[in-house]
Amino acid sequence: MKVVARKEFQDIRLPAGETDVFDIRRQAASLEIVVKSLADDTVTLHISFPHYEALLETDEGNHSAYWCSGQFKDSIVYEIAAGGLLSREQAMPGLLTSAAALSGVREWFIATSGSCVSVVSTAQPSCLLKSLGAS
Repeated sequence: MKVVARKEFQDIRLPAGETDVFDIRRQAASLEIVVKSLADDTVTLHISFPHYEALLETDEGNHSAYWCSGQFKDSIVYEIAAGGLLSREQAMPGLLTSAAALSGVREWFIATSGSCVSVVSTAQPSCLLKSLGAS
């Protein structure tokens, strides 16, 4: 299945250069993913989900179908409309069964030049750029 992605939070950017997932924080049902620029670690991008159903962290090298699609440029957060984890559930019965059964479930992809994170959630994430020393 072809990957179909939509850029989210296009107006929020880290400094130019390579990026990586710095931290993944889970508290109760909520999730926060912190992304840093490798060129300027004084600014972090915080992507938060009030709740989530599934999480998969992988090296960026495991997503060649995504990169070859040409859709993953100039942004970090994407909504995957087709061809992602939820699509794979149909090919592998039993994978993400409870998550896929939820009404309004969607898939999000955090793309960096290091680790990447796929999140399945019924909630839209929020995104906040923070400077060193800010809370």
